[in-house]
Amino acid sequence: MFLKGLYWASKIYFQSYGIAWFELNAFIHLIKYLKRYDKVTINELNNILSEIGGRFVKTGKEGYYFSRLLWHLGLVTISRDGVCSLTNYGRMVSIKLGSSGRKDIEIIRRVFIKWYPLYILLTYIKQCGSLTVLDIVRDLGGEMKKWTSLLYDLGIKIMHKRGVEKPFNKFVVANFFLPLAEQLYLIDVSDNKISLTCDGELFLNEMSLIHEARDYDVITTAPGDYTIYSAIADVLYACNSEVYIISPWINSSLVRIIENIVRFNDKLNTVYLITRNEKLNRNTICELHDKISNIDIKAYTYRSLHAKAIVNLDISKQSVVSSANLRKTSLYRNYELGIYFIKTPGEVINFVEQLMKVSTRIA
Repeated sequence: MFLKGLYWASKIYFQSYGIAWFELNAFIHLIKYLKRYDKVTINELNNILSEIGGRFVKTGKEGYYFSRLLWHLGLVTISRDGVCSLTNYGRMVSIKLGSSGRKDIEIIRRVFIKWYPLYILLTYIKQCGSLTVLDIVRDLGGEMKKWTSLLYDLGIKIMHKRGVEKPFNKFVVANFFLPLAEQLYLIDVSDNKISLTCDGELFLNEMSLIHEARDYDVITTAPGDYTIYSAIADVLYACNSEVYIISPWINSSLVRIIENIVRFNDKLNTVYLITRNEKLNRNTICELHDKISNIDIKAYTYRSLHAKAIVNLDISKQSVVSSANLRKTSLYRNYELGIYFIKTPGEVINFVEQLMKVSTRIA
């Protein structure tokens, strides 16, 4: 198994959402175009990609998809009306580009070094030694299909159908991942066999230091990106018995999450819910008791609560601390920032214990 759970599969899915092709010179041209015109609309990105993308530009949404990719890579900001501008990091990258050849390749490698989907692909290739596109689709695509099926069942319907291989389906692997890795000299493709180059081995070692050395992962979401939701579902799906849900504001979205989770995690038997003593929250607590009878919901309030977290008190289990309330607007529509803890820190556990001390049981 290369994908470690719901959260990691959703991270791959959303970081690569909609992207279907890659061409290095076109990618560099796109960054330079953003530098030249400072503020660029999604429609303008569509137009420029139509000029440089060739036969792959068919959907009319390439500008949107590439803007999302550039956002996840930290290169652009996107305004509410869809205007893209380079970040300070993106501007620094754009200034360095232009000498062509090996230097530009190294710059683009740095851009992708934190990009999780590429890390998983290169890790898989290294383990296999030599493989084909169909091997990638069978193994990585098969794992994505398993996890996206579960994400779909848990209420994340953005993939439109239950269980998709994306981004490790045949088309995207052949037209995006392999050109990306090959044009950056990270892989060699010979007689339809794919293997890491020496540069690819060294690059993967650097990526491993970034992706494997920490006990946490930073979650960043934009409207339409449900990674925070997936991280919360991941914690609930993995917990053994009890979980603590802390959110100043809750609504029926929380009810649906727990309803869906208990269908798949029969070990979950108690939810400790801490929220504010407000009418909407009290109504949601009543809805929880009415609709969920097979687990114990213990509700508490704290008047000036501001923290948001989903916490396992088992230090071997994962937890999430984030800016997101357990409401639809936060989970689906907002820019949110959070930390996904692979192992719950003692400081988080101590905080939850303190919060329970000062909270009042209401249901």
